[in-house]
Order: sequence, then structure tokens, then C-alpha cells
Amino acid sequence: YLLKRLNLITILGLVEDRLVAFLTEVENGYDDNPYHNATHASDVTQRLCTILCTSGVYPFLIGPVEMLAAVLAGVIHDYGHPGVSNHFMIETLDPIASQHNDQHVL
Repeated sequence: YLLKRLNLITILGLVEDRLVAFLTEVENGYDDNPYHNATHASDVTQRLCTILCTSGVYPFLIGPVEMLAAVLAGVIHDYGHPGVSNHFMIETLDPIASQHNDQHVL
């Protein structure tokens, strides 16, 4: 919806079927946990777009490519998040924590 409302699909010549397929895969990659889920990603994305548009950042300071990047950043910002804290991952010896040397795990 946001990409259509901002006319980014037309302006950037995006292939809508591919975009929908990509966004569906991203949505499916969000786990069903209480906070870091697809609904949270949607809320963050919508808020980010509202701030950028109502403040005049878009379209006066950034262009369509940067706005698309901002939208996609909001959409994927918690992709695959397990719904637990860094501390929990470290304390439970999660392989991801080890992979990141117990620093900035998520």
C-alpha cells in the first residue's frame, strides 16, 4: 500500500509481481513472537513513512530511491528475530551468539 501511495512502483519502474513475492517472503520470515513480528514491522514502516513525509524529508531532501530504501529497511528491520534478548541468547549458548562472539547478537 505505501509503495503505491507514494507512487514508487511507477516512478522506479518496479515489477509489482516480484515486489509482492519479495514482501510475502519477508512477511513469512517473521516469527510468531509477541513483539518482533510482522505486525511490528508494519507499524515501524508506517511510522517511518509518516515521519519522512510529514516532515518534508520526502520528497524535498531524499528522492524515490532513498524512500524505497527507507521503506524496505522498516519492513526487514527485525526479519528472523527470535523474540528474545541478546543476553538470553548469550546465556543459553545459542550458536548465533557464538558466531558473533557474544557481541551485538541481534
